[in-house]
Amino acid sequence: MKNILMTLATTGLVIGLTAPSVTALAQTTSTTSISSTVQQDLVNQDTSFSVPLGLSDAEGTVKSALAAQPYINELVSSVYYSSNGSATKVTVNWLQTKQQSATVDAQIKQVLGEIVKPGMSDYDKEFVIHNWIVNHVTYDTSETKYTPYDAMDEGSAVCQGIATLTYRMLTTAGIPARLVAGTAGGGSHLWDEVEIGGHWYQLDVTWDDPVNKQPGSVSYAYYNVTNAQLAKDHTWNTTGLPVANTNFESVIAALLKTTKDPEISKIASATGISADLNSQLVTAQTLKGVLQSDLNAHKTNFTLKFQGTMSQASGALNALSSAGLYGFSSLSYTLSSSPTAGDTMIDVTAAY
Repeated sequence: MKNILMTLATTGLVIGLTAPSVTALAQTTSTTSISSTVQQDLVNQDTSFSVPLGLSDAEGTVKSALAAQPYINELVSSVYYSSNGSATKVTVNWLQTKQQSATVDAQIKQVLGEIVKPGMSDYDKEFVIHNWIVNHVTYDTSETKYTPYDAMDEGSAVCQGIATLTYRMLTTAGIPARLVAGTAGGGSHLWDEVEIGGHWYQLDVTWDDPVNKQPGSVSYAYYNVTNAQLAKDHTWNTTGLPVANTNFESVIAALLKTTKDPEISKIASATGISADLNSQLVTAQTLKGVLQSDLNAHKTNFTLKFQGTMSQASGALNALSSAGLYGFSSLSYTLSSSPTAGDTMIDVTAAY
């Protein structure tokens, strides 16, 4: 989670149109060559390398190279510079070793080969990648594991490891993604932004994989949500990031009518979008009236979308026990997260 500040200053007065000088071309070529070399040093995860620039220029070149490589940037623990004026030695401490990075990439290739099938769309690829991570990686409550290697090889990491692994799997599968640094839950947090079907969405796999989740369960409360939806409990600087303002539920609803991709219906069903599309919207104030109306119609299975958290939905349902519902012999509820962050799905089963 590093802030990189880059400034570009130009000076001079140009009169007329003249060809660039040989010296200017050489300087440009030299600068480009140095930047490319530094980028390769970082990709190679070299622990030290020399940059033929003064301290300030060398530091700026390294920071620019890291800003252009978000995954590599998250693997860096610290960077130190030592300069003699014309050349600067750069020493990098890495959170995971070069060999561990190679292991992660090999394991990602293996996993993608197993879960990504020929002909899959980006919607399908993102879905299976999200589910694989939620099912195979747990949050590190000791908060000592930070890397994608920890997440992939050891099956446990904090948000930094989970988000960077998600980024690496998505981009390896050909899906554009960004890493987003911000705050959530009272502390620093890292998650992803992903482009699917020409639209950008916020994706927080860590928060879809809570510490107290039921084994085998997968949450989609933070799956492809908008900036506005995520902003209910996340904060971040949106400068330089794509705008995520497309409602994923609406996109999937439209695709269900036109697509020949059989996986889209699975996504709609698993994420709760199918139930959401057929649900009745309720609040704590309208819950009793809508529920009683459905009971009067002798509905046996139906879904309500409660505008509030699971705890608030549970409290509203508990209040109904003394509110005098009637016309049934048995009534049960199952609560789950809504595709809309912050809302709750209530599946109702009634017998008469």
